[in-house]
Amino acid sequence: MQFALVNGQRCEARESFYRNLIWILDGRSFRKSFHIGCMLPDPASEGFEDIVWSQHARSAYRPSPEPIEYHVPSFWRISESANHYPGLTKANIDAVIPPGGLVQVHSEREIREEVIANYSGYHQFYWTRTRQTWLDAKCPVYIDFGEELLYRLQEYDETFTSPTRHQK
Repeated sequence: MQFALVNGQRCEARESFYRNLIWILDGRSFRKSFHIGCMLPDPASEGFEDIVWSQHARSAYRPSPEPIEYHVPSFWRISESANHYPGLTKANIDAVIPPGGLVQVHSEREIREEVIANYSGYHQFYWTRTRQTWLDAKCPVYIDFGEELLYRLQEYDETFTSPTRHQK
């Protein structure tokens, strides 16, 4: 269990030395600044490849470890925006869409049942005073908030990182 914050260089050094490392962070000290948001479908599920999930304001998130069950975020589709932004992909959104650029946002109601059917523990999150070291880590990072679940930080898709819930 990692109790103290580790800087990026030390994290890289440990990962390089141990190679098969798993980070388990004691999240009790930052529990109030880590907020779990909307549920997401498994990123490997079919039918969601074209979707970009909307990021909500911090006020839409609850303090962990109480996720917003059965709440699905609004979304937009790459294919619908490609006419206005040629060459647009999930990997280059920030480079292709200028600040203030518009996309057609859809209500979660359109795909709510599909998201619930393909849910496997992924959620959006908001982390006040983010510990960037853990988002940049190459080895798996789990956060233990002192409850019955562990949360794993992992890349959801090209657009953001997501925690997944795991039974201890």
